[in-house]
Amino acid sequence: MTGCGPRDGRYNPSNFQVRGALAPPDVVLPARGPGPIGLSVARGDSSLCCFIAPHATLLVRKTGPADDLRINVYVPDAAIFRRTPQTLRITFPGGEVRTIGGLTPGQHTNGVPLPKSVRGLVGTVKIGLTSSIEYVPEGGGDAQHYALVLVSIFFQ
Repeated sequence: MTGCGPRDGRYNPSNFQVRGALAPPDVVLPARGPGPIGLSVARGDSSLCCFIAPHATLLVRKTGPADDLRINVYVPDAAIFRRTPQTLRITFPGGEVRTIGGLTPGQHTNGVPLPKSVRGLVGTVKIGLTSSIEYVPEGGGDAQHYALVLVSIFFQ
């Protein structure tokens, strides 16, 4: 259920190789034009596969009625996250907000109850993701700011 490689207890985003364009399966990547805002989509070999920016907007495919948004994230084992857990704020169409807190280093799977206005929608749904902590990977070669690794996001 991932778009960026194997995700188990031994997962480390710096120890795998990817080829082609990869993203979580339900994130819509248009063939042309602008894609998701704030999602580092892997092209070729990349250790930053599927990192999201501190403020990201994703288009997530929704094929039918659902009660929850399922989000699986990986928080890097970095000093900043060992000191202070990451918090992820999710904004739905219509402006309703849900929050996931206490995201410490490691993998986390959360079910977020959908607002009533979103439960019956079908198609592409715009989801805003805002993180409390910005992260710059050590030795990443750039000053890009990230929040966490998005392993999967889908409606259920």
